[in-house]
Amino acid sequence: MRWFIAAFMTVYLGLSSYGALRWAGTIPLDSVRRTVLGLAALGALALPIGRAASGVIPEAARHGLVQIGEIWMALLPALVVPALIWDLFRLITYLLGNSPGPRANGRIFLVWTAASILMATAGAVNARFPAVRHLKLEIPELSGPPIRAVLLTDLHVDSETSRTWLKRVTDSVRELSPDVILMAGDILDGSDGPALEKAAAGLAELKAPMGTYACPGNHEYYLGIDRARAIMESNGITVLMDDRSRLDHRLWIIGREDVQSARMGRPRTPLASLIPDDGLPTVVLDHTPSSIEESREAGASLVLSGHTHHGQIFPFQFVTSALFDLDWGLKRYGDTWGYVSCGVGVWGPPIRTSSRPEIVLLELSER
Repeated sequence: MRWFIAAFMTVYLGLSSYGALRWAGTIPLDSVRRTVLGLAALGALALPIGRAASGVIPEAARHGLVQIGEIWMALLPALVVPALIWDLFRLITYLLGNSPGPRANGRIFLVWTAASILMATAGAVNARFPAVRHLKLEIPELSGPPIRAVLLTDLHVDSETSRTWLKRVTDSVRELSPDVILMAGDILDGSDGPALEKAAAGLAELKAPMGTYACPGNHEYYLGIDRARAIMESNGITVLMDDRSRLDHRLWIIGREDVQSARMGRPRTPLASLIPDDGLPTVVLDHTPSSIEESREAGASLVLSGHTHHGQIFPFQFVTSALFDLDWGLKRYGDTWGYVSCGVGVWGPPIRTSSRPEIVLLELSER
């Protein structure tokens, strides 16, 4: 966990410095530029200070710092991406033998600021209201009536999670009347403590006749896998970690340890040894979509993943699509269906500009 925090803070503060300097560098007046840089420094430092100050400063002040930091994180992509494009344009102009022109320009600052606020606001609103995606899949081995399964991934519930947002998610799931709820990792996030337990209590509203099942994601391991499992199970979620459960003698649910588990002394069990040889179809919950081919080779009927957020923020969807064969959506791998959700929550900046957050309703039937 320490290496993850160190890497994140290095990248976060580096991007904050770059974006703020380029953005403020467009301001012609030195006094205004210094003021803007000071406010940017406050915004960039507010989140790490607020997160680290739990129990040290009054909770209202700590929460205020976190909110200021989240506003900065929401603005940050809209500062960094244009800065990169602008610097690339200036470099090309210079290499072509032309003058790139002065950096300071009041009009550029005003347009850049307005566009950043607009982008952050639209992304923040988009992140709060998930869409419902409905998919019908044929599972030839599945007998009996169709099974309505709701898939949730990447909620990233932590001590700062909005109760209103989580209730919106659980209410939406309840309105879909699922037979079973499946959760493909990164359900919890942040640091352990009473605030996390209180926030996670909203997960208890996720109820279905056949049960609620989950596999862990990488963030459960960062939190502490045993503690994360205990919190989820205390809220009625059955956590499967290289384990399986049979639904109504019709279907097997297999939950995998995340690929990160091997780095923490928990090597994964080969999937083929987890799939029973009884002819029943199998649904595999595997947070990171890097082992879909293993699921196909093992004879799984359906593998469900998350993790990618489909980049979450433009243009990072191009990065996730390059890293994974399937970073969002449905794809057939021989006799195995693979679906990767872009997730319903956020990580880091509380915005989404590369996709709509989603709750997935899967209708599984023989034909």
